[in-house]
Amino acid sequence: MFCDVDQYPMAIQVPGVMIIRMKSALLCFANANFVKERIIKWVTQEESEDDKGNSKSSIQLVILDTS
Repeated sequence: MFCDVDQYPMAIQVPGVMIIRMKSALLCFANANFVKERIIKWVTQEESEDDKGNSKSSIQLVILDTS
């Protein structure tokens, strides 16, 4: 089960894995570049936050949940 770690602090995070859930209405051909750029921004932000904590893990896998 995927859940928001901010909403469920007891959720277990898997190092190197980012799961992004998008509502299907946000994903269409017309805004594909926007979605791509947003995903890259999220991954970059996550990696920079990991660097501040001196963690050596980086995002290796992005899972898109578009259900």
